[in-house]
Amino acid sequence: MTLIANVPKIWYQQYFSMDYLLKYGYFDFKYSSRKSNEEYILSNLVYKEIFNTEDISKIYLDLKSLHNIKFNSTKVTYPIELSIFKNDDERRKIKFPNIYSYICLCEHLNQEQDIYMDILYKSKQSLSNRFYSETFLNGKIKRTKNRFGKRKIFKTDIQHFYPSIYTHSIPWILVGKNEAKKNKNKKNLYYNKLDSLIQRCQIGETHGIPTGSFATKLIAEIYMCKLDEKLSDHKYVRYVDDFEIPYNDVVKKDSFYKSLSKELSNLNLKIKVEKNEIDRFPFQDGNNSAFFFDYFTNIATKVSDQRKRIYNFIEESINKEREGHKGSIKLMFRALIDSVKNGVLKEETFDKYLHSNLFNLVLMQPILAVLYIEFLEHFKNNDEAILSIKSNKEEIQSSINNYIELSYSQELFSLLSIFHYLELYELLPKEILKKIIEQMDDLSAILAFEALLVNEDNIDYDLFENSETKLLNSLSWEDEFWFFKYHVIFKINLNKKKKIYKEFREFLFLKYGNGSMNKGAFMNKKNLVNIESPINRFFQSKNSHQDIGKFFDVLLDNKISFIKI
Repeated sequence: MTLIANVPKIWYQQYFSMDYLLKYGYFDFKYSSRKSNEEYILSNLVYKEIFNTEDISKIYLDLKSLHNIKFNSTKVTYPIELSIFKNDDERRKIKFPNIYSYICLCEHLNQEQDIYMDILYKSKQSLSNRFYSETFLNGKIKRTKNRFGKRKIFKTDIQHFYPSIYTHSIPWILVGKNEAKKNKNKKNLYYNKLDSLIQRCQIGETHGIPTGSFATKLIAEIYMCKLDEKLSDHKYVRYVDDFEIPYNDVVKKDSFYKSLSKELSNLNLKIKVEKNEIDRFPFQDGNNSAFFFDYFTNIATKVSDQRKRIYNFIEESINKEREGHKGSIKLMFRALIDSVKNGVLKEETFDKYLHSNLFNLVLMQPILAVLYIEFLEHFKNNDEAILSIKSNKEEIQSSINNYIELSYSQELFSLLSIFHYLELYELLPKEILKKIIEQMDDLSAILAFEALLVNEDNIDYDLFENSETKLLNSLSWEDEFWFFKYHVIFKINLNKKKKIYKEFREFLFLKYGNGSMNKGAFMNKKNLVNIESPINRFFQSKNSHQDIGKFFDVLLDNKISFIKI
């Protein structure tokens, strides 16, 4: 294989580095080295100052050299699973792998990066193969160039792309189906390793890949770039799994459609027929970002005038979203953030009612929560925002109960993230927080646990019993709800002088002591390893694969956290 030249290779090297994959990749924080200011780091799902993997990225080299962690376990692990809003009629599932399995996958991508970078670079059809290094303008130029002289565009995409990828089809696309099947038992071949590593990230499942992390995005793009090679006779462009081919002659469109259908069928994938669309010149394109970012140019300085202008801006942005310009409300928040940050819009312009208007948009579209928090970052104080939220207390609590009943992860942890950021816990009664811990996803449960710890009176037998109920089937670090479990054990063992550590020891003795020995003997480490509590770190490590147990022990000993407290 002829590897790519050094200059284009720079486009990809950062994305295959262990530092990037660990620091930014786990929660897929969107970061480009062209932007030196890390204020630009943003994830669609989680806020960088609440959940992040910065600590583990700092200790990674020591895990290998000082602590001799091998990252060679073949044990399958449970991912974090979240129910995410897609549209009013459909939801999708996001999966973040167990952090141990994720590092194993990242090491593979790092070690085989030359092969994968070559695949990415070779695709001339992809608009997504440069990830966050590509500018919006460059993408627009490529689309326009490909459409030159054509009056029609055919658009289509793959049905349920990420959940439908058969992991065994990854070797098929990488080296060809016949070659892959012939060598399927040769586990050391890079493509078989990748297949196996993905399965380990999702309890051995072969259907779908664990959507959520940047590593998965990287694998999906590699997969699609190999598909581009098979369709190289057709002049189309592609963004992830969205295809568009411009044409004048319907024969060219039909030929592309037939070829795409055939190649997808070979991979056990299919076209989402109901999304097929023909656009005619003048084409309906995406948003003009200038509308949003120039909206407040030369705006008056009078607060009342600014307020009126902002209300109009919100209304126009919502109308654009309704008309089919996806992302209009996101761009609206981005423009507001820039205008407040640069002093174009005055802080006092945003009163309780305007804040309430913006917060309501978050309730409608939970994916806006991260942008909303970033917006609040640029205020000297958030009193008006807090007042606006408190004034809607009854509706918010009703929404929370509804999210729990429907198992709506994203809506719930988005709200809890905002409350955590604002230190606004009075809207969260103890019984609701306990219900969240027992019934909801890892992220929501962690934020509920943190909310309970704000009042030390909540640190009691019931708190630990509540946590154990959630973790009833989580008896090793490979098991479900590992992320929540790690945080609870981390908080318990962070400081032995704290009430939570002392109360936990009392809880263990009362629940598991059975009066068979005195407290001192019971608390001896040799005895504790046999106490089958899911929040007992010694039992967890003993019950896990050796390398995985050692890995989590080192994280706990080094006070590695996944949440900024």
